[in-house]
This record gives sequence, structure tokens and C-alpha cells, in this order.
Amino acid sequence: MQLKKGQPATVDTNTLDLLPIAVAIFDNKKIYFLNKKAIELFNVSKEQLKKINSFSIFNFLDKKYHTRIKQNNIKIIKGEYFLPIDLEFKTFKNKTYFIEAKSNRVLFENKYVVQSLFIDTTVLKQQQQDLINSDALLQKISQNSFDVIFKFSFEPDKLVFISESAKKVLGYTAEEIYKAKDLLLKATHPDDRKHFIFNNRQQLNSKKKNKEEKVTIRFTHKKGNLIYLETSLTPVYDSKNKITGVIGSIRDITERINAEILLNETKEKFDLITKSSNDVIAFFTYLPQEKYTYVSPNIKKILGYEPKELLRESNFFNKRLVGDKAAFLKQDKLAKGDQKKNFKRNYYYTYKTFKKNKEEIWLENNLTPITGPDGKISFFLNILRDITEQKEKEIELQFQHLNYRNLLDSSPIAYIIHRQGVTVFCNNATLKLLQLKNEKQILGKFVLDYLVEEDRMRAMDRIKEIYSGVDVEKSNNYTVVDTKGNTIETEMKSIVIKFNNANCILTLINNVSDQRKFEKEKLRAEMIKVNNEFLLLEIKERQEAEKKLLEKTAHLSSIFESSNHLIWTINKNFEITSFNKNFYDVILQKHKIRVQIGQCIADHLKQGKQEYEAYWYPKYKEALAGKKLEFEKEDYATEKIYRRIYINPIFDSLNEVTEINCIAHDNTGSKVYEQKLISQTSKLQAIFESGSQLIWTINKEYELTSYNQNYFKLLSKAAQAKKQIYLKDTILSKELFEFWKEKFDQVFKGQQQIFTHKSIIDNQDVYREVFLHPIYSKNQIIEVSAIAQDITERIESESKIIKQSAKLQAIFDSSHHYIWTINQDHKLTSFNKNYFELVTALYNTKPFLGLKLDRGALSNNQDYAGVLDYHYDKAFKGVATNFEIETLDKDHKKIYLDIYFNPIIENDKIVEVSGIAHNITDKKVDHQRVEQSLKEKDVLLKEVHHRVKNNMQIISSILNLQSSYVTDNYTLALLKESQNRIKTMAYIHESLYQNKSFTSVNFSEYIQTLSKNIIQSYVLSSEKVELILNLEKINLNLDVSIPAGLIINELITNAIKHAFPDAKKGKVCLNLKSESNNIYLEVTDNGVGIPPGVDYNNTNTLGLQLVNTLIDQLDGEINFKSEKDKGTEVLIKFKM
Repeated sequence: MQLKKGQPATVDTNTLDLLPIAVAIFDNKKIYFLNKKAIELFNVSKEQLKKINSFSIFNFLDKKYHTRIKQNNIKIIKGEYFLPIDLEFKTFKNKTYFIEAKSNRVLFENKYVVQSLFIDTTVLKQQQQDLINSDALLQKISQNSFDVIFKFSFEPDKLVFISESAKKVLGYTAEEIYKAKDLLLKATHPDDRKHFIFNNRQQLNSKKKNKEEKVTIRFTHKKGNLIYLETSLTPVYDSKNKITGVIGSIRDITERINAEILLNETKEKFDLITKSSNDVIAFFTYLPQEKYTYVSPNIKKILGYEPKELLRESNFFNKRLVGDKAAFLKQDKLAKGDQKKNFKRNYYYTYKTFKKNKEEIWLENNLTPITGPDGKISFFLNILRDITEQKEKEIELQFQHLNYRNLLDSSPIAYIIHRQGVTVFCNNATLKLLQLKNEKQILGKFVLDYLVEEDRMRAMDRIKEIYSGVDVEKSNNYTVVDTKGNTIETEMKSIVIKFNNANCILTLINNVSDQRKFEKEKLRAEMIKVNNEFLLLEIKERQEAEKKLLEKTAHLSSIFESSNHLIWTINKNFEITSFNKNFYDVILQKHKIRVQIGQCIADHLKQGKQEYEAYWYPKYKEALAGKKLEFEKEDYATEKIYRRIYINPIFDSLNEVTEINCIAHDNTGSKVYEQKLISQTSKLQAIFESGSQLIWTINKEYELTSYNQNYFKLLSKAAQAKKQIYLKDTILSKELFEFWKEKFDQVFKGQQQIFTHKSIIDNQDVYREVFLHPIYSKNQIIEVSAIAQDITERIESESKIIKQSAKLQAIFDSSHHYIWTINQDHKLTSFNKNYFELVTALYNTKPFLGLKLDRGALSNNQDYAGVLDYHYDKAFKGVATNFEIETLDKDHKKIYLDIYFNPIIENDKIVEVSGIAHNITDKKVDHQRVEQSLKEKDVLLKEVHHRVKNNMQIISSILNLQSSYVTDNYTLALLKESQNRIKTMAYIHESLYQNKSFTSVNFSEYIQTLSKNIIQSYVLSSEKVELILNLEKINLNLDVSIPAGLIINELITNAIKHAFPDAKKGKVCLNLKSESNNIYLEVTDNGVGIPPGVDYNNTNTLGLQLVNTLIDQLDGEINFKSEKDKGTEVLIKFKM
């Protein structure tokens, strides 16, 4: 619908709600209407919207505009026209907006009122302020940066910009450099001028685009001293991808270069010491990655390998171990954990490896943690020593010990014995449960590795509880994973036991998978039932919602003639169905077409029809398909115009698109300003990003208002994802937040802040020098600019020299060896802490540099002094020597030292001798103790054989001889029984001697021989009494074997004598087994039985009295069962 000129527009509120901009209808008394965009702009709640007529436009408008706007409203209602004005509004949430208001008169509810279109210009205002702040920030960077920032143009060659920091770095002011074109080139060292900043055009052309180029040059400072500069260059390209200049920075790295030179000199001195030692010295670190950082050259002399072979292979010895690797890997794992936790302790361990010629060698490794200045473990000092000869002697002295194995291996219930979680034993049921082929697959492994990951921490806590005796009877449920990846639900119960003389945990494992499966299936059935009930309820609710859907209708009924937008509607045939005056005027001016309803514009174009259809028709089709479009389009009239286009579909009652609504908004002013701002910002951004500084600004709400990429990269991902970043988002620590907040508060009071700040980035210490300066606007501090310069290299350079010296001193003082050096006059030139304590103990005098060791308690010990002088003389003649020495300390205690003397050569001349001594007193004493023990055991073995066995044979012979003179049968029987008892004990000692062991006797073999000898001594024919043996292989110690053998002797003898009268044939059966650390012995016969009424525990017969006494000695139990003519059964139980 078109309106006549001068006629006020009527209002269709439905149409206003479709507009993408805020619209309000009001007068000086109240607000009549707000469209959806206006409600959103002023943060009007649903409750406030219901009583919107009780508010006036002045509830939102800043007070300074009230008088002016009231006067304008009166004039607008009378029909006057006003240009758009800028206003400041506050929403219901007290948030400030800058608004461009375009107002005109409309007829609403039969009354003339003001209709205003509100365009939010807050961002534009902020951009204007940002431009002002950027200029101020650029000035601060130029004055305070530690780097010299510059820009150089190649067309023509000209220094466009150089920062004021040139005065601090180079000694020359920016004005001096601008005036003298060749000043910087002349001050550059002649050999480095080919790398000079402005002579690098050809080299930059050969590099990849935007790649930064760094070079180091020597430069003569204005004061005359030579300094080292690091220059960073980034090429600048024009639209044709041609280099037009460079942006870069210059940094003084003199301190870093000098530190590197000093470090190299220190390393050469350290190599001189290590080359003269017979021990291999190596530095090894686990963090940040495992590697050798140093290996002394004498490794070639000991192992045949070059140092570089270890330096490039972190697991060098792991791959070359001979035999069991477990001990080595355990020490390696412990040391690695210590460095992570910064837990300082020394390690001493030995292992066998190969030399390069494949010869086996035993090495002793003394591992000492070396700390840096920060108190953390920097690396481990490894001192490797060849102990092959000593190790081979130790192996010869070791004995093989028999370990007992419980019979529970046949139990159907799985069990594991572990020590602190490491498996030391398991039964067959465990192997079957975990689907293991043999014990080797689990022994020595961490038992918790077979649990699912979420159960491991709980299981580890349970192990601690069991060792501490908490809830011992408690059972726990865990999920086990076998070697095939199958999960098994188990119930476990654990107790503490002694196994191989160590406190271990015995864990019984019960498979409850089937029980858990049944419980889960039951729960699943219940959940399905509940889900079905919810699904039925959801279907019912959806059907009810579909019935309540209203038919959506929307049709644009009128177009605002007062709007400065272009508004038109199009049907499916691309025909105009409505339009406003602005659209009519623009089409007339551009295409010379007077638009009419039902007209298709493309059909009336004389020129550019194809371009028009190619641009507009695809967009119309997308909108007619139901899609909302928003895009920007450039137009040309007398000048370039930018319009923002909004195209929305219009649906009928059937929810089908019948037409589309198009609105074009002129945003030329904002676009032009935006382009200028982008241009200025890009220049500033290039300077921001060219250096290594962190640059950011912050307002009084502690909100970051700008920052460069260097600063942004340091933020957490959570902070980077936020649209508005506050100071608290960038700092996790409360203490650190208060620190920065206080610094910024001082600057907001007008006090500049300069300080050094330390932070940790990627586990590395980073030091920065921070400059905080106020930013003023209208003589008020509105923000603070911050520049942080990385000075880590400078700090590290200063500390490296200290650190290197500390390392060498730490190596000397932290080693448990005694280390010293003497000169040709036998005077001390250096020594470590341990050597100080050694000399104090031996000489009863405190050593100092320059001391000659010819005084103190040992000065008159000619033997001791003579040995030392002899070996010192050999070393000063160039011969490395190793020897052991025995002496007494000031308390007259023996001390054994293993000493190495090595010549120290400088300029092909032996100037000093280094000494390294190891205190081997404990090893010597242990060695002597083992040798003494061997001798004692040899003597004891001879005594057992000579005295016990022979004496008992003599006693047996005497009894045998005595029996030849006895005619009484009763006395003769007593002598024979005594003789058999003596033979029984003699055989124990004979078995002990043959086994060559004092710890145990093969009891089953002993019983077999003993019983056969008894049968042979009483029965002339083996057919009369049949001996049946069912013996499990068992080893018992001497204290148990002798009484147990005597008991068997008595029981078998009684059976032969009394069970089979009148030469009756019979059987004697012996059963032997062990169970639960108990021995079960059963002696039975099928004879006549023991007469009724015999009291086995209180008998007058010597044999049974002896049996009861021996049972008491064994702390055992004995039970007799006997029936007439059915034989006798004797059951005995005692502990192993």
C-alpha cells in the first residue's frame, strides 16, 4: 500500500515485530509500544512488558538529554522533521548503550505519537575510543621495550620507524639514527655486515612468505664496547606478493653469548678430571626425557664403548643386561620416581652386562642425585666400577636354599601370595582363572595390573589396611581382567602371613561372575519396564502438544514510508507485491524504472539483466524455500554505498512460503569508519606482534580490553573461549590474583610499576620484566597498559655459571666416596666433604687446602705412610694405580679402604694426582664373617660325622657285644630295642652328612630306609610282615627329624613284636603327608589289636612312654584306635 505525501503512516505492530532493528512508539508521557528488538535492547522482562504503558521513554534516556528530547517530540508530533541524533540510554539492567535515533510522526490508536528507530552504535563508539587508546599504547611500547622495534621500507630504501628503546640497547637515540643513514651499518662488525638488517632483501626473498628470519651480529655500542645483537625480521608484502620492506626487532644477547663461552671452558676442565679416573662417571636424567647428558671418556678403557654410544641411547644398559633384569629395572623405576617427586636418596646396586667385545663384566653403580640451585633434582651422578673379580668370589660363597611350597596348590579356590602387591606365589586355580600357561607369567608382576583400572586405587588402599591390621575379616569385590581380556567379577579376602621369612598377604579369590550376571539381568528387566512407562507418557504428551499448535499466518500488510530503509516483498514469480518510497526512488535512480505492483524488475532492465538475475534470483529462491538470509551488498550511485540486506520468508496458514520480505539498511558510514579502523589497527597489530613482549591493557573492572597474540597464547583454553576476559580468568592462584590486583590498583592511583615476575610455563621457569603505565582520557585514568619483556635468557645466563660450579661441588660433596687431589709437594689442592671427615677420623686433624699429610695421628705409622708414598710416586710417574689399605681410626677401629690414584695431566705434564677412595670396611667384615662361617660349618660337619655317627656306632657295637653275654630273653630284647633306637639317631646324622646341609633332611627317604632296616632286624623272612609305604616327599629340620624317627621306630617295632603272634603273617602300613604347615603320620597294622583296658597315655612300657615324651617334645597330638583281630591305627599330628 502506498501513502500520499504528507500523510502520517499508520502502524501495524505485527509488521514492526518482523523488523531486525528496535522500534518504539511513545510521547512525552508514556510508551505505547516496543517491538521485539526494542524489548531485547532494553532488557524488558515479561512482567515489565505487561505494564509498559506505566513507563516513559525518559526512564531509559540519560538525564542530560531529557529537556532537548521533550522539545523535539512536541515538534515531531506537530509534523516537523529532525535528522538522526546520538543518544545515551540505560537498560532495565543498568547497562549503558549508545543509540542513533531516527524519529518521525505516526498515527497510533487514532493519536499522533513519535515513532523512533533505534540503531545500536555502542560498538562503533568503543572502536573510536580503542583507536585513541591504541595511539597511546604504541607510544608506551616505543619508550619502554627492551627490544628495538623498527620498520624499514625498500621502495625507496628508508628507515620508516625505530623505537626510542634504541637509546637503551644501542646507545644511539632515534633522532641520531634517522639523521645518519649509515650509522647502524658502520657500527656493525665488518664480517657481519652481509647479515645487516637492511641488506637482507635477497635472502628474505628466498624464504617462505611471512617466515621470520633471525641472525646474530656483532655491534659497537656508542660507548665503544662490543655487544652481540639478535635481529628478527618479518617481511612486509604488497598486494602483488612482493616484499616492500621489513618489520623487526633488535635484542642485546651479549650476556647469553658470554655465558655460553664460560660454560664451554668449565666443561673442558671437568673433562680433564674425569679422563684421569678409573671409574666411569655419567650424568643421567629422567626429566623432561630420559637421556645421558655426560659420559666420561674412560668408558672406552673399561667397557670398550665410545661416550657418544651412550649419549644417543637412553636405555643403553637395559638392552645389554645379562641374566635377571628385574633388580636393575626396579632401581631404574625407583630413581625415576624420586626425580619426579624430588625425593633425594642414594642407590647402590650391581648388575652384569657385556663389553663391546662380548666379554661379560660385573658393574657396581653408585647413583647419587644432584640438585640444582632451585633445590630440585637436576640429574643423577652415576659412578660405574668394574667389580667382576669381587662378584665372582661372592657368587662362590652363596648357598642354595630350599623354599617350601604349600599343598594348597590343589585347592579349587584361587589364591595369590604377594608382597606389597608383587606376586611371589600362586596356585593352579589362579593360573586357570587368569588363563595363564605357567607361574612365570605372573610371578614378580604387580597383582593389581590384573584388576580393571577403576578398582586399582581402592585395592592399593586395601593392601595398606591389611598390613596395618584394619578390618582383616572384611571381604571386597573387584573386577579381574584375564590375559584374554575377559572381565571376571570376584570376591576377595586377604590375611597377612609369613612367606620366605617376609610379611606377605595371602588373598583368596572367589569367582562370583555368574551371581553378578544374574543380578544385572534382573536389574536390566526392571529398567526396561520403567523406560516403557516413560515412553508411553512421552507419546501422550506429544500428541497433546500437537493439538495445541496454532496456525501461523504472517503477511506484510503495510510498509513504513517514514523509514530510510529499502523495503519490498517478492512472490514466487519474482514479482513485486509491495514496496516503500525509498525502494521506488533507488530503483528509479539506478535502473530508470518506475516500479509498480506485479512488476518483475528483471523484465524491465535494459542493461545488466543477466547480472541482476544471477545475483538476486538464487537468494530469492533460498528464501522462498524457507531460509532466512542476511548479507552485505555494495552499490554505486554518486559514490559507493554499503547496504545490509535481510530477506525473510512469509508463511501462510498452511505453513507454506508464499512471499518473501526484503529490507535493505544503509550502513555506509559504519563501513567506511570500520575500514579506516581496520587499517590503523592492522598497522598497530603488526608492531604489537613483531616483538616477543606480552602486551595487554585492562580497565577499572579488571577486564582485558586488548592484548597481543603472545599474551593470548599464555591464556588457558577456558579463558580463550570467553568473549570477555577478566583478570581472574587469567590467574588461577588467589595469592597471585591479589598480587596483580594490587599492582594495577597502584597504577590506577597514578603510580607507574616496574618489577620482575617469575612464572612457570610448560614446567619451565620464565622471568619477565613488567612495565605498568596509566592510560589517560580527559585527564582521567581509564585503563592500564602492561608490557612484559622475557628476560629468562638473561636470568638463566647469570645462574648457569653459578649452577655449573654448584654441580661440580655437589658431585664432590654428595658422593659417598672420598675424593681429593694433591700436587707434587704432596699438599692438598682440593677435597670433598667425605674426605674431610675421613682425614679428621684417621689423622685426628682437620684438613685444609695446602695441608701436607705429614702430621697427626698417622704421621709416625711408617707402614701406612710408606704404602701411600709408593703409590703416589707411581701416579706422578704416569701410572694409574689401585690398592687396598688397612688402618685404624682415632678410636682404634679398623678401617679398610679401596683407593685409586690417577695422574692429572695438563700440557703433557703431570701436575697433580687425583685420589678416590671407597670405604669397604663393611664388605671386608662381611667377607671375613662368611669365610669364618664356612670354616665353622666345615668343622661342625666333621664333628657330626666323626663324633655323632662313629660314637653311636660304637655304642651300637657295645650293645651288640653285650647281648652275646646275656641269656635272659627279656634283657636281650631290651638291648636290641636300645640298639635299634641308637641306629635310628645315627642314621639321621648320616643322612645329614650325605645331604651336605645342616638345615633339613629328606624325611620321606629317611623313613623308607629306617622302616626297612627295622623289618630286616626283627623278621627273618620278608614274606611274614609286608611293609606298605605311602610317603609324600617332605623335608624336615634336625630338631623334628630325630624325635619323629624315634617315634616311627617304636611304633613299627611294637607292631612287629605284638601284632602278629605265632609267626602270623601281616601288613604294616606307613602314611606320611603335609597340610597347612602340619605333618600327618599314620602307622597301621592288621594284627590282633591292643588288649582292651590299656591306657595309652599312662603305660608302664618304655616304648609308649618314650613315644608320649617325644610327642610332647614335638608339641604334637597322638590318637590310638584298635579293635580285636582288626588291627591297630596310630594317628600322629605335629607342626613342620
